[in-house]
Amino acid sequence: MVRSGKLMITRKKALAAAGVVAILLIAGGLFMLFYGPERKEGMRYEPWVDLPGDYGILVEAPSGNDSMMFYAMLSSLAVEENGKYHPMFILTDEGALDAHQLDTIDRMGMEDLPFLVFTEDPETPPSAAKEVKVFDVFDMGGTSLARFRGFEDILTVANYEEALWASAIARRTNRVLVEGPSTYGSQEEAWNELRGLGVPFEYVMVVNPLDCSVETLHGSPGYDTFDDQFHIPALSAVAGEVAAYRDAYVLTDYTPSTEEIGYMDTELNRRAIGYYEALRGAVEIHGLPSYVTLVGSASAVPQFQLPDETNADPENVEGDMLVNSDVMYGFLTDDLYYMDAAVGRLVNLNVQGMSNQIVRTFLYDLHEDVLPIEYTTGTENVDWRKHGTSFSGYEITYERGQVTPARFWCRDAADEGMTYDYIGPSGLGRDILFGDGVEPRTPADMNSALEASGFIAYRGHGSEYGSLYMVPYAAGGNENGVLRSEEVRDLLLPPQVGFWVACMNAKIHGAGWWKPAEPIEVERTFALNYLYGGAVVAGGATEVSFSNVGQDLTSASEEWLPGIINSRWSDDNYEWDLNDAWFAFFWDAILDNEESYGTVGEALRWAENRYIKNPIRDREVSPFVQDPEDPDWQGGLLGAHWKEVSMFAIYGDPAFSPAGNRPGENSYRPWVNGPEDTGEN
Repeated sequence: MVRSGKLMITRKKALAAAGVVAILLIAGGLFMLFYGPERKEGMRYEPWVDLPGDYGILVEAPSGNDSMMFYAMLSSLAVEENGKYHPMFILTDEGALDAHQLDTIDRMGMEDLPFLVFTEDPETPPSAAKEVKVFDVFDMGGTSLARFRGFEDILTVANYEEALWASAIARRTNRVLVEGPSTYGSQEEAWNELRGLGVPFEYVMVVNPLDCSVETLHGSPGYDTFDDQFHIPALSAVAGEVAAYRDAYVLTDYTPSTEEIGYMDTELNRRAIGYYEALRGAVEIHGLPSYVTLVGSASAVPQFQLPDETNADPENVEGDMLVNSDVMYGFLTDDLYYMDAAVGRLVNLNVQGMSNQIVRTFLYDLHEDVLPIEYTTGTENVDWRKHGTSFSGYEITYERGQVTPARFWCRDAADEGMTYDYIGPSGLGRDILFGDGVEPRTPADMNSALEASGFIAYRGHGSEYGSLYMVPYAAGGNENGVLRSEEVRDLLLPPQVGFWVACMNAKIHGAGWWKPAEPIEVERTFALNYLYGGAVVAGGATEVSFSNVGQDLTSASEEWLPGIINSRWSDDNYEWDLNDAWFAFFWDAILDNEESYGTVGEALRWAENRYIKNPIRDREVSPFVQDPEDPDWQGGLLGAHWKEVSMFAIYGDPAFSPAGNRPGENSYRPWVNGPEDTGEN
C-alpha cells in the first residue's frame, strides 16, 4: 500500500535530548545504588491511628496548590500496596456530595462504608459528613497522613509535582506520602526508582501540575491565555490515585518546542510538540508504553491543532480551520503510519465528576447488577453490564444509506449473549433491513435506554452540545428526539462505555463548525456532560466528520446477497469506510476481539491502525501528513481520510476494560474488510 501525502518538513530525531536524559538516569541510578533515598532529619514515622479494613475517603474541594498536593498524597490511602482501591470523592465547594456521587455510593453498596473525612477545619466538618457513615474527621495538613498505621515508613515530598512522581513509588514500597524535604530532585530520579522496583514502562501519565485554576495555568511554559476559556480547573486532582493504581510513570516535564514534526503550525502547537518530544525522549530510553493517559482539559495538556485543508472552500472546513487531535501522542516511533500506544484523556465537567468517574472506573464490578428501568411499556429489570443500546440517527441512516452499522451491532450483541435496545428509523422508506429480527423501541424511551445500558453505540448526527438526533427532532423539532448536554448530565447512568460516531461529540476545545468561528462553551460540551452523568468512557470525533454515503450497498449485500450478481459480495469484505469504518472497527474490538483489544484505549488504537491501513484503499494516511496539492486530496477523499484518522478520541482511562461477554469471536462478526484488514504492519 502506498503511503499518501508528504511531510511539510523533515522530523529531526531528539537524540541530544534523549542523551541528556540517559546521562541523568545513569547518574540517578548510581546515586540510588550506593546511597538510596536520603533519610530526612527530624521526619519520623510514629503513627497512632489504625485504619479500618474497608473505608472511603471524602476530601474538600480544591482551594489552591496545597490542596492539590494533599490529593496526591492521599493516593497512599486510596490505593494499598496490594492494589486494593478505596473510593475517594472530592466534595463540592459547599462541602457536599453531588447527586451523582451519592448515586455511586448508593448503587455500589457504600452506605455502611466508614469514610475518612479530610477538611481544612476539622472543627467544622463539611455537610457531606451527615450523608455517609463517618470514621473520623482529619485535617489536610502536610503531615496529616503520617498518623495512620499500616505503612513501612514515610516518603517526603516538597511539592505537588514531586508528589505525583512519587505516588506509584509510595504504593510499591508501602510508604505514606507527607510534605517535607524533597526526596526526588527530578522526574528522572523518581522514574529511576520505579524502574529499580521492577515497574514496567507500561502506563505513562502526562500531567500539568499547574491546572488548579486558570491563574496557576498561566505559569505553564509556552501557555496562551486564549486557552483560558476552555479550561476545567483542578482535574489533575485524581492523578495521584490513578498513578498509584496503574503503576504509572508521571510525566510533568516538557519544554515548548517548534520542532517540525508534521504538517502543522509549530508555534501554535509549541506546547503539544513539547509534550510529544518529552514522550519520544522517554521512549528512546525506556521503550514503548502500552498506554499514554493525558490528564485534564485541553488547556492543561493541549490537543494538537492541525490545519483543516480538506476543502478549498473555507465555508466547508472547520470554523477555526483547525482539527484537534489526541491520537497523535500515540505515534511514538519514526513510523508515522502506525499508532504504537493507546491514548486516552481523563476529563470531566468538574473535579467532583472526575473523582466520581475514577471511583466508577476502578470499582466497576461493585455497581449493582440489575436496574429497574421505566420504559413506556412498563418496568423492566435490566442487567446493565450485559445490555447495550444501539442508536441510529435520522437522515444519516435512511437518506444516506447507513442503516447497517447500528442494526448489525444489535445482532452482534445478541451473538455475545447480551440483550439490547435499538432506537432508530423504521418503517416504509426508512428501513431497508426488514426481517433482520431487530425491533426498535420508540425514541420516547431514549433516556430509559441510556440508564439501562453498559454500552452505547451511536451512528448519526451530532454537535458539540448534543447527540442522538432522531426522527421526531427532524420531523418537528421535538426535544424528545435529541439528547442535549443539559439533559444528559442530569441522568443517572451506570458506568457505561459510549462510542459516538457523529460530528463533534468529543469537542472540548476551539471553535465549532459554523462561520464566523465562535469558541465553544466548554461547560456545555456533550462529552463532558455525558461523563458527568455517570459514564466512564466517551469516544468520538472532535470535529465534523464524514458519512460514507451508500455504505449499505456493500455491507447489506455482503450479508444478504453473498455471491449473487457480484462476486465482491462473498469475500467477507464489508467495505466499511469513513465514519462507518470507525463504528465497525471500534466495536469489533470490544465485542469480538476483547481478549486482544478489549481495553477502550486498545480498541481505539486498533481502529486507528485499521483505518490507516484500510485495504479497500491503495494509500495509507497519517495524522502527521497532509498534501492538499495531491489531486486525490479532495476528489479522491484523501483529505477526508486524513481528518478521520486525526480526530477520534477516547475520554476515560484507556486501560479500562468493560464487562466481558462471550470470549473470543463467535458466530457473527460483520466488521471486517477482508483478510488483509488487520491494522498491523
